[in-house]
Amino acid sequence: MSTSQTAIAAGRNGYRASGPEPAVAISARTNFDISDSLLAEVDFKWLMNGHGWHVDTTRFHEDAVYAAQILGLAMNSGSPALRDCAASFLAQIESACEERQLPGSPA
Repeated sequence: MSTSQTAIAAGRNGYRASGPEPAVAISARTNFDISDSLLAEVDFKWLMNGHGWHVDTTRFHEDAVYAAQILGLAMNSGSPALRDCAASFLAQIESACEERQLPGSPA
């Protein structure tokens, strides 16, 4: 299996599409490149872990309140690298959510 196939398979295994999806959740159905999103998520998770905060990725994808709390911790941390990573990751998530909205649907 190639590196890109491994990354795509890992991404598919980490994303659940059952039930309603919170606005901040990422799913395999988003329109942005899965390898870019996976890399951003791994960077974010490792930086959080380096600062003593464990990120439950399954819960992060399924629970919007939890995701907001985790992103809030990162955005308010004393680490410029973690704040920048969280801001970039959040922008990627928001962009993916905007792309998934159907024309004419409420914003």
